[in-house]
Amino acid sequence: MSLELTHLGETSLPIDLDGVLPELLCESTFAEIEKTPIRLGNRSVALAELFRLSGKPGMRLELSGDLTNVHGIGGGVSAGEIHVRGGVGGLAGQGMSGVKLHIGGNADDGLGRQMAGGQICVSGNAGDRVGGCLPGNDRGMTGGEILIEGNAGDDPGEKMRRGLIVVGKNAGDNVGVNMLAGTVLVFGEVGKNAGVGMRRGTIGLFGEKRPKLLPSFAQGCRYRPTFLSFLLNRLEQVGFDVIENEDDLPTLAQREYDLLHGDMLELGRGEILLPVV
Repeated sequence: MSLELTHLGETSLPIDLDGVLPELLCESTFAEIEKTPIRLGNRSVALAELFRLSGKPGMRLELSGDLTNVHGIGGGVSAGEIHVRGGVGGLAGQGMSGVKLHIGGNADDGLGRQMAGGQICVSGNAGDRVGGCLPGNDRGMTGGEILIEGNAGDDPGEKMRRGLIVVGKNAGDNVGVNMLAGTVLVFGEVGKNAGVGMRRGTIGLFGEKRPKLLPSFAQGCRYRPTFLSFLLNRLEQVGFDVIENEDDLPTLAQREYDLLHGDMLELGRGEILLPVV
């Protein structure tokens, strides 16, 4: 059973769906769901003013239409599934704790901000501060997985405490900025200042071009990390294929990596993995 919400596309004002959750709607009637309050700009309106409802209420929510100005999709959700056909606005999955959120296009800034669990899959690109934190807060995501098939913007993994962020292509500046723990993997190129301010955690930078790291990172050793094969198996299990030329290149799990420790200006127990070329 799934409930489908189709955006009518009759406004250019920002729409906030934070709090429209499968676990709250699954036992409601259509009439009750239609009256669910959502934010349109600076005022509250009924859900039915902006979305057409179809299907049957259950623990699966499907969203369609032009959703690029719809923000907070999946915010605070703790159960069920949400599937989006196409791209979404900002703060999708903010504070979610136990659900699968699939976005079939691009996601704007703040994807998975302060999420505590569950899984977010993005078929396109993501904006800045993936898995980051609220302004003034001292930690970002504390659990779960964010899997982005395309590119990510600046500051992915900002102040993250636990969890996994995977970027299938390129990422911007400050990957893993001020990380407390957790894992960030980028399979394309990255911008400047990767790992700046990180205290613990692991950043894997697997692009063909070896990035220039900050001088506050020190060479540790060269080895084949055992844990990487488990991570890659996990990605394969969920259908996230990060090896495009498996017949021509050795698998990532078989390669040697340089391990660098940092940021030495902070606690210095973080690590960055770079493939040996």
